[in-house]
Amino acid sequence: MANPFSQKVRQRKIVYFALILVLFFVSLLHRKNILEPMSVQLKLREIAKGEVELTSSAVRLTLTGSRGLAVTFLWSAALQQQERHEWNELELVIGAITKLQPYFITPWLFQGWNLAYNVSVECDRPHDKFYYVSRGLHLLAEGERRNHEQSVDPNVPGIGQPDLRHFIGVAYQGKFGNSDEKITMRCLLDLACIDPVRRNPDRFWTVDKNGRKAVNLEELYKFCKDNPRLVRRLREHLGYSDPKQIVAFLADNREVPSRFERPLGGPDQRETPLKKDMREQFPVLPPPLGERGPNPNLVDLGLGQESMDVFVASRAWFEYAQQPVPPPSPDPWVELNWDPLKYRLPKAPALPIYRGFPARAQGYAAEVMEEEGWFDADGWLIRDWFSRDQQSGNAEFRVGTELKYQAAPAWDRAYRAYKELGQKTGQYLSAADKADLEKKAEHYRKFAKGNPFELSPPMLPAELRNDERLLEGWKAHQRLVFLAHTARMTNFDGHFHQAEAERTVGQVTARKMFYHAVLQRASGDLEQALTLFEAGWPLWINTCVRFPRFSEIGINQEDAYDLQLKHLRLMQRQHSVLFRALATGMAQFSVWPHAPLDDLLDPSDKSKILPIRNVSGLLDAARVYEVAGKDELSRFLLAWTQAAGVPRLWVFPGQEDWLLVAFEHRERALQPGWTQLCYDENMRQVKLRYGLITQAPMVGPGSEKPGN
Repeated sequence: MANPFSQKVRQRKIVYFALILVLFFVSLLHRKNILEPMSVQLKLREIAKGEVELTSSAVRLTLTGSRGLAVTFLWSAALQQQERHEWNELELVIGAITKLQPYFITPWLFQGWNLAYNVSVECDRPHDKFYYVSRGLHLLAEGERRNHEQSVDPNVPGIGQPDLRHFIGVAYQGKFGNSDEKITMRCLLDLACIDPVRRNPDRFWTVDKNGRKAVNLEELYKFCKDNPRLVRRLREHLGYSDPKQIVAFLADNREVPSRFERPLGGPDQRETPLKKDMREQFPVLPPPLGERGPNPNLVDLGLGQESMDVFVASRAWFEYAQQPVPPPSPDPWVELNWDPLKYRLPKAPALPIYRGFPARAQGYAAEVMEEEGWFDADGWLIRDWFSRDQQSGNAEFRVGTELKYQAAPAWDRAYRAYKELGQKTGQYLSAADKADLEKKAEHYRKFAKGNPFELSPPMLPAELRNDERLLEGWKAHQRLVFLAHTARMTNFDGHFHQAEAERTVGQVTARKMFYHAVLQRASGDLEQALTLFEAGWPLWINTCVRFPRFSEIGINQEDAYDLQLKHLRLMQRQHSVLFRALATGMAQFSVWPHAPLDDLLDPSDKSKILPIRNVSGLLDAARVYEVAGKDELSRFLLAWTQAAGVPRLWVFPGQEDWLLVAFEHRERALQPGWTQLCYDENMRQVKLRYGLITQAPMVGPGSEKPGN
């Protein structure tokens, strides 16, 4: 018979083993039914973070608690290799860092920025700069995919990281849109989007009857027809005036990172397929966002009536970055309350500014088109290279006449983007809507005695919620204050009214006239430049009359005043005899009441009067009339005088019933209601830029004396 103590021990073991089995199965059930659904809901599982890489996961599990030490060591090694310019080794170390910390976005952001900015500027050749910028952008895009926070359920969309997506758009603008070598970088970006077979430099050479190598003008003609923006940048902005220089540029940058596979078909190959994995293409683009491109799965990017540009790529990333953030609302308290399981907030900038980046990128795209000379269906006339248009047989060869190379549609897209943004956020308000909100808010402000520029508490006291009129006034007050704060941050009104005016045919034509006037002035055709200036001013001022808010934008005033100074200096140069006589007569007249006629200016002193440094043009004298209570008519009265004092009034068809008045340009002569078209401060900034006046020293906090 067994020992009773042994039996008790055996029984306890059986009980313990049974308890272990029960607890084990209970833990499995708890994990299966509670922990796993909760981890999926909270997106804590690795598969929910984004793309999972088996190698990096295995390495992280192997390192266990020493992963932080390894990352610190690699980070230090990366900085040392950057200082020693060991670029290949640096890329390997950066890859290791991001694999050890794939779900911490700071390494992706820092090292992507490091490659695109710090490493690229260390290179001398633009081709090498372009390579490292592309590597930095690819690294950022990989980080975005690894942190997509996708759901296990394929029917539930992922959240994504707004900061990584946003920074890719910022990097595009910084390196291709605003850098010192932006023209060359944009040209290389254009090459990246062209089939390598079609830009193969070998196809642009031919051998003449004397055995000499010459440019194949027929192939160059096709290339110019297909890629007008690229060729124009090379010729007009980089100075490649000889076709041989164009072909040499293609040869120097044949191996630029691109969207296409490497051509392996020999001379008989007619086209190159896209890279199968869109993530390996450059420019790197987000997944398709709908019918409007860019779509990296299509050869033409699916842009339709829109040409590919760096700002189109950045706009795509900015739009993609809007998906993880809470949807906009005109209600300030809805804007501040959001579900952290469904949305993410960007670290910077502030959310109202962040929402405006897609529309602003489209505005930049339209501005760049005009900066590069693309305005309307006239396109670009290529001189000297071709004797005629091989397709039409015309003596002139024009390219870029299609709609996608015209500025008005680009500005219209910007206008519609801002309008849509304004409607979603409540920033787009008509004068009647704003007056209605002010009227409703006034009732609440009188009751609460509140500051019209401060938000009230998020909820009315319970005893006041039944007062319908008071509740409406409280909501109107909240919305007005919220919009005022937002307007100071975003400058929505300025951008919206800029796009609204710039999309008109008249303003595009005015910009075109001034663009070509400046070119003709630089090339020496001064009379033609004067003619273009004279043709542009009526159109510009007509835009200011039609769109009053456009005329109030400071940058527009400075642009116009800058052009006026160029125009005035050109008139002085072309009509120096007239201006010299006029200036001399005015100087003599000014001293005559105070001195005998014999003491007037000596002939040798007359030359000191020119150049006339403080002349006035039509923008100095232009005034607009404010009609109280009627915003739509607030600027329909216009008057100006020119430097010589002779009124020049331009009236367009359909404007005959407008009242235009010419009057002497003196502040004391202005009646109440008249305001300047260009403000004194904007004029002063332009004159400072040209050295026409000097900056006065500061005489006290917040005050300064006017310049000379």
